[in-house]
Amino acid sequence: MRTFDQLTFNQLGMPGHLQALARFGNKYELSVVKMPRSTMYEVAIFDVVNDVTEGFVQLPGIHPNYGDGPADDVIAGLTPADVEAIMLKLATVTMSPKEVDFTPV
Repeated sequence: MRTFDQLTFNQLGMPGHLQALARFGNKYELSVVKMPRSTMYEVAIFDVVNDVTEGFVQLPGIHPNYGDGPADDVIAGLTPADVEAIMLKLATVTMSPKEVDFTPV
């Protein structure tokens, strides 16, 4: 599982705008953005179809107020620990069964 510290941030447009992208399986891409003079991050999750990044996707357990009507695709005001928690959730929902060690009881 990747951690926040393993993200590689690159310049995005204007100076000080930084973005890191991370793929999770063949299903989701996470965009993590840091704005200039901010200590907080914002994320958006995109659907991946046939190895092509498509539109925004909202997921239960990740997006605040999921299913309660219209909501913003971008989740703002996140700490590195918050971003890493989202990364863990995405890794969990995209792992294949062979990556999980089930011990019979």
